[in-house]
Amino acid sequence: MGKELEAPRDAAELYLARLPDVPPGRPLLTGDVLEGVEVPGEDEVFEQVLLVEHPCSMRVGASLAERVLVAPVCPYQELEPRHWPRGHYRVMPLPALLPNGSFRAGAFDRMGRVKGEVLQQRLQQGRRVACLSQLGINLLQQRMVFHLSRVVVPTSDFDRAFAHVLEEADLMEEWLLRRLNVVLYSSRRKRASTSSSVSPTPPVSAAKNSLRSHSGGQASAERCGQCCASSLRATPSRQQAQADPRPEASPEARSEERDELRDFLAWV
Repeated sequence: MGKELEAPRDAAELYLARLPDVPPGRPLLTGDVLEGVEVPGEDEVFEQVLLVEHPCSMRVGASLAERVLVAPVCPYQELEPRHWPRGHYRVMPLPALLPNGSFRAGAFDRMGRVKGEVLQQRLQQGRRVACLSQLGINLLQQRMVFHLSRVVVPTSDFDRAFAHVLEEADLMEEWLLRRLNVVLYSSRRKRASTSSSVSPTPPVSAAKNSLRSHSGGQASAERCGQCCASSLRATPSRQQAQADPRPEASPEARSEERDELRDFLAWV
């Protein structure tokens, strides 16, 4: 066959994050695993699905497409990485996907298109259970292309195709988490004292407007980073927020903060 498919050294190298450490502010990307999604045309109900398309292919502008291609995640025989290159071409192995869970794999021969709005709802509900690392995404693409064409494309080619998009996702995630931190911090300060010398951060609606300014889907990582930096300079820094005393929030205030957080993440 000539070139062989590649494999990770171990399961940890395959993932960026798994439960309970899945980042809530990260955009939906290739290699994300979500639960509670039904695959059209399948009688079997799968516990999870694996997103397999390039981030630009699954979007129209900044929004998810009407239908997004996924591979159902099924129980599978346990495979050591050394066995990945020479068989099992119909699947993307997902070892140690869940804590104390059985070996699982994304099934390329059972792929289907699910509604983008359903995936967005599952993300908002906190039902993303894992994110593949950059290496994991490269391996996913390599195995899927081989399944469809029997051509081995080096993972370095996929790395070049995905690198700038993943950098944008990292910037977006960092910006969202810092923005939310500032929104909640300023909301508490405003409730504690209306005479504070620190100007309150705009409410969630203003954070949305700031996010809109750089979510056009075609911005480069550099442009995205400049916009994020500009937005963050206009708000108290994380260090400032930690240095200033925070009044103890009442149960009503904590409930309001949770509503603000839910509203912002649902909008994103």
